[in-house]
Amino acid sequence: MGYSNGDNILDPGEKAEMTMWLYDRLFAVTDPDDDNSIGLMDSSSPGGSGGIAATSTDPSLNDKFTFEIQPPTGAVLTIERTLPARMNTVMDLR
Repeated sequence: MGYSNGDNILDPGEKAEMTMWLYDRLFAVTDPDDDNSIGLMDSSSPGGSGGIAATSTDPSLNDKFTFEIQPPTGAVLTIERTLPARMNTVMDLR
């Protein structure tokens, strides 16, 4: 995304985009409003584990959540956000 010198290091001036999936997509999505293809990431689905593993832990309105990105060496990047009071099908939580 943007300028890249082709290595695996994010240098000054380079940008990266990350997408964090909380659920596993089990089938191709043909309708963005259809959630029939969503599965829990509880190690029984192809996506494995690491996301939402039970419906009791679904995030809801005004919930805070944190992503921690831990490289093998170096500093941890922590991203904390709060879900809005109203949700749309697709949202950018900047």
